[in-house]
Amino acid sequence: GTRAEIAVDYPFAEGDTVRYAWRFRLPAGAASDAPKNRWWLMGQWHVQPDKRAGETTWEARHALSPPMMLGYGVLDGKDALVLSYGVEAKPLLPTIPFARGVWNRIEAEITWSRSPAGRATILLNGTQVAVASGPNMQNGYQHNLKIGQYRHPEIAGESWIDLAGLEIRTIR
Repeated sequence: GTRAEIAVDYPFAEGDTVRYAWRFRLPAGAASDAPKNRWWLMGQWHVQPDKRAGETTWEARHALSPPMMLGYGVLDGKDALVLSYGVEAKPLLPTIPFARGVWNRIEAEITWSRSPAGRATILLNGTQVAVASGPNMQNGYQHNLKIGQYRHPEIAGESWIDLAGLEIRTIR
């Protein structure tokens, strides 16, 4: 795909709850892929090899889609994000409409777990917009956050996104 992302490898242990927050602005003139809406990520938490467990390469399971992704598309003429969550089946949760040309704030509070104790709560501009639960780790090592854009390689044209104010901290 076409990628322009910031990757953050924040240390956490399974069972920790981590709050991730950042601001983004999709400029008014930025391209979209409507009506096709092929895959286009604006945020993802991706598995990494766990060297403590002897994983030294990006084995087949590390090439899987991340257990949590914020995808972008245009639905009913409105820009929207959608959270995909889970290590097995990844159901898409309700769409999260947002405004172009203004700063929007995403907050994700994630309890990391390979068990049913995993949980994610997503807020947009201070309003809870998605909640999911169940396993959210593909191995026992910290998953890194990537924000920006990662999109299908056949989406033509330029696109950009403004990012600011990244904050990450363990809250419990």
